[in-house]
Amino acid sequence: MHSTRTAVLAMLVALLLPAPAVLAETAPPDRSKTAGPISAELAKKCRALAISRLISIVVLLLLGLAVQATAETCPERVVRIVNPYPPGGSVDVMARILAQNLTDNLGQQVIVENRSIST
Repeated sequence: MHSTRTAVLAMLVALLLPAPAVLAETAPPDRSKTAGPISAELAKKCRALAISRLISIVVLLLLGLAVQATAETCPERVVRIVNPYPPGGSVDVMARILAQNLTDNLGQQVIVENRSIST
């Protein structure tokens, strides 16, 4: 989950920083030597670039929210650990310790069911 957030942030930074070719095309090296405002075609390119970046940012933000929303709903029900041995044994004790740690970490109830199977 954390790596997903990092990847989304890296993509946002890459989108926000202009590409070197676009910078060279949009801004002349020395503005004092140019006689007038930038051409209409160049202004149109800049506007299109800004709109496409804005759309990309919005899509990435929505994607990040969707990933986080799906990650928070798992698990939806009580988690059960089935212990095939009778209660009170070493396997039961370890399963209960594991269940307690999982409950603390997941924030979801984890219970141990002892189902001894007789042959």
